[in-house]
Amino acid sequence: MKSLGNFMLILSVEGFQKETDARRGPGTFARVMAAMDLLRQARIPFGYSVTVTRANEPVIASPEFLDFMIARGALMGWMFLCMPVGGNPDPNLLPTPEQRVHMLEFVQWAREHRPIFLVDFWNDAPYAGGCIAGKYYAHITPQGWVEPCVFTHFCQDNIRDKSLKEAMNSQFFREIRKRQPYNDNLYLPCMWIDNPEVSRELYQKLPIQPTHPGADDILRREDLRRAIDSYCARVREAYRPIWEKEQYEFDNFYQIKETVLRLFAA
Repeated sequence: MKSLGNFMLILSVEGFQKETDARRGPGTFARVMAAMDLLRQARIPFGYSVTVTRANEPVIASPEFLDFMIARGALMGWMFLCMPVGGNPDPNLLPTPEQRVHMLEFVQWAREHRPIFLVDFWNDAPYAGGCIAGKYYAHITPQGWVEPCVFTHFCQDNIRDKSLKEAMNSQFFREIRKRQPYNDNLYLPCMWIDNPEVSRELYQKLPIQPTHPGADDILRREDLRRAIDSYCARVREAYRPIWEKEQYEFDNFYQIKETVLRLFAA
């Protein structure tokens, strides 16, 4: 791995030992720490990834945890919101709207005060223009199903039957790209928890199929639909004043970005 030098390992944790072992099994945290020690000793770059839930957000978004990861040698960190997808999902695991805003504030603070590169998968959406599913990336399951996003467990094509280019230009992917961004507020990028009307419309309109049993629970179960709608309304209200304050800055960011791209193209 050191001789290749063109990739970085990202190791999953859920916080400290208590949070990690509670989800991933006893002894997992110790094994991850041992792996980090080996990588650091071999001078192989690595980072960490966390699934942010309502329970562990106060730990993840704390200077104590971040400093611990930096001391272990992590060069970057990925924060992914827990998503209520898959069979029998639990929307109560979602970080609260207030916790999502806290994550935004914490990452902005860390970027100014700590020597580590952090990516907040939802709160960094404005830098990418909103959701990038089916536009800048796709997810291929072990069975070969081509999903537009690792959180979107639906497909139209299999990589064993079609090329990646063909799959990326399927009706499913084209319809997704047509609707992006799903919201004028780019802090609300997701078609599952921030703009659920989008995923429901695509499910009704297109000949797509779930990639595993229970993938359509979030679309078909009325209790889950009500829970997501309630969550969505609260998230939109929490982010409304933030976007009203920052929209002008991001508009300038995109203008500069487009100018630079045009210059490189020329």
